Order: sequence, then C-alpha cells, then structure tokens
Amino acid sequence: MRRLLLTALAATGVVLAGCTGSAGPFGPSFSDHVTSCANVPAGRNVSFGVEYVRNHGSQPATLSKVTLASPHGLDVLAVWSAPIRDRQLYGLRDGWPAPARRAGWQSVAGATVPAGGTRNLILVVKPTARTGHADGLAIDYQESGQSFQLAISTRLKVRVGASCS
Repeated sequence: MRRLLLTALAATGVVLAGCTGSAGPFGPSFSDHVTSCANVPAGRNVSFGVEYVRNHGSQPATLSKVTLASPHGLDVLAVWSAPIRDRQLYGLRDGWPAPARRAGWQSVAGATVPAGGTRNLILVVKPTARTGHADGLAIDYQESGQSFQLAISTRLKVRVGASCS
C-alpha cells in the first residue's frame, strides 16, 4: 500500500483547535507558520483537509469559493465543505476521499455554514511538477448580504516521489 509521508500532521487527522476574531463571522485572516508536506507517487493526487471555518456570526454564512493562495505546480481538482467528525479534521491524505467517507460533504460553492457551525475544508490537488506548493487558502464567503475573504496561511508542499525532508 502506498503511504503518504506527512510533515507537521498525523495521517489520521488534526485535532481541532480554535481561532477567533472579529474581521467577519469567520474571524480575521491569520498566519500559523505551518507547512503540511506530502510525498506522493507519480500520477497520484493529495487530499488537503487540514483547515476549517467556524461561523461566529448570528446568521448562516454561504461559502462561494475556496482556492489555494499563490499555487505553483498544483491544480485543484475538487473542493468540499464537510462536517467535522470526532473533533478531527480530515487531514492530509493520499488520493481522493473514499465515496463512503464523503457522506454529508457538499461542493464548497453555495455550501452553508450555520451560525455557530464549523466545517472542514477539503481540497483534492494534483501535482503538475516534481515539487508543488501553495501559501495557504483564500476563502470567499457571504453573510447577511456582505462579502468577506479569509486568508489562512497553512502552507502546502507536495513532492512527487521524493521525501519532504
């Protein structure tokens, strides 16, 4: 079985931690200075589900777009909003998420995060170079007729057939 080499994350997920703020209902943009690295065999994709959004507002928020920030050598194939199970994020994993695992997942465009709710953001990315990287995520959303953008700087690095170290 092909294994995904992880740096900075456990393969089974990341323990949910909080972040608060007042820039919008999802809080302010922030930098956590963390890089998640995956070593994948040629031709494989990576599921990147190490980030989440929490709606601190009193109204539902609607996601419109989640993209990689400043991607190089990575193409985004799919983006989902998913419930968080057992207080664990999906994590960084080799390949596409199994269909059985995707119960309750929604395409991110138009997905709703209820007031007080939390959703895991999961992107499937395909490396297009021997080393691909992105500077984080850009999350566009609306709440009560206002538009917001949240920037999260958890960096992603994907190496094809080479160690992350």
